[in-house]
Amino acid sequence: MSLTVKIVDDTREWNAMMTRMKDLKSVKLYAGYPLGAKLKKGTRKGSGRKPWLSMEELVRVAFFHEFGTSKMQARETLRPAYDKNEGEIINRLAIAADEVLHKKRRIDHALGAVGRFIVSKIREEIDKLPRDLRDSTIDRKGHDAPLIDSKQMYNSVGYELRR
Repeated sequence: MSLTVKIVDDTREWNAMMTRMKDLKSVKLYAGYPLGAKLKKGTRKGSGRKPWLSMEELVRVAFFHEFGTSKMQARETLRPAYDKNEGEIINRLAIAADEVLHKKRRIDHALGAVGRFIVSKIREEIDKLPRDLRDSTIDRKGHDAPLIDSKQMYNSVGYELRR
């Protein structure tokens, strides 16, 4: 019995895979309130305030919610969403990279799936926020649920891919 092995040097496929790897390294995934993402509409009914006019304004407010102020306790959503799901996010990133390298998916589709997963986890954290607003805030808003006057902040959670 004999065994014949044929070794093929496919430089073109190797070079194509290296190009895909470089392309993958050049793309960054931002999730949360990325400045380049689209600001969703809303009315901020309960607060009696106009909706945010720009993503920059919303990001500033989101920062105060995430870290708190001297007058407002922190309402963390971004950090717990990442911390609780870090292993799954890393796993999904590895799967996305493998799919791109082996031409199963395009970069934007593979990383987009990871971005949508992270967005869903951030929204879950918003949904789980304790209903512990001050009485004066509840009177003004007409309800005790934080961050949902118009769902503008909730709906503006997103992701973007940057090269």
